[in-house]
Amino acid sequence: MNIQLKKINAGKTVSKISFSLNVLNLYESINNCSINLGTIKDPIRADNFTTINEPIFSEFTEGETIEIGFNFDKEQGKENFSFISCEITNVGKDYINALTNPDEKTITLNSWKSIFDYKDKSNILSIPDGTLCLVPKNNKCRITINSAKPKPSKTATVTYISYSLTISMKYNSKIYYFKIDPLMKIISRH
Repeated sequence: MNIQLKKINAGKTVSKISFSLNVLNLYESINNCSINLGTIKDPIRADNFTTINEPIFSEFTEGETIEIGFNFDKEQGKENFSFISCEITNVGKDYINALTNPDEKTITLNSWKSIFDYKDKSNILSIPDGTLCLVPKNNKCRITINSAKPKPSKTATVTYISYSLTISMKYNSKIYYFKIDPLMKIISRH
């Protein structure tokens, strides 16, 4: 199974990073290990079954679109897999330090507007812990980095986010939930 992270600028893919999920090893661990089913809220970590084919740090700048998509292989039981969600969390030190301030307000969908531009909110929601959740359409999640404001800052702001991809797998009449969570860097002048 392949996962692709694409950088799209002006409607064209300018770069992509692919990940491979070793489904055979996933099946083997389910068959031979004491493993729980996982839940959507607490999925099984699948990082040990994942290979980053281009081991570079994903970096996006303003105006670019991030697209994450799954290609489920027919020979590995395509019909048994579903892409459930992509959850985005700000993991930058400045952001985390601001959250420890008791005067800090809770994070809402509007809190993410300084980073992302999302006109269509039908597949985006903010979870109470501040995570931004994207629900895939046609096995793809897309979101655009905000373009510079009319009077952008002269210095760029760097934001580090982690994203968790949750998938489900039907196997032996049970549904298992798995999570893969890489990291990316966003640069903007807001």
